[in-house]
Amino acid sequence: MNKEEFGKLFLAELDIAANNAENALGREVPRDYQISLYGCGYSGINLTKEDALDILFLNENSFYLIIDLSVIKVSEQTTTIFTRVSGHKPKNFGSTINFVQGHGPFNQLLAQSIEVD
Repeated sequence: MNKEEFGKLFLAELDIAANNAENALGREVPRDYQISLYGCGYSGINLTKEDALDILFLNENSFYLIIDLSVIKVSEQTTTIFTRVSGHKPKNFGSTINFVQGHGPFNQLLAQSIEVD
């Protein structure tokens, strides 16, 4: 899987996280995403989805095994998504956790509460 393909998958997974938040909140949330990244050397740094992709995509042969996603905050213009990379040693894409077939390393979590501004 190349970076463009991984980027499309990442965006689709961000949209799933937003849909989960919409179901929980009973209203639409913005599709302008802010990524709050944990793991892989970071502890809550806020990034654009493009900058997060640059960090999350290692190369075509090496992928983080689990990347948890969950909406934690919704403001008028942005949706903040908690993104946590597991501490496992990266491996090929076929070795990612793939909890749901076709989702690769991405694991959707449902936050107990979502901050709304």
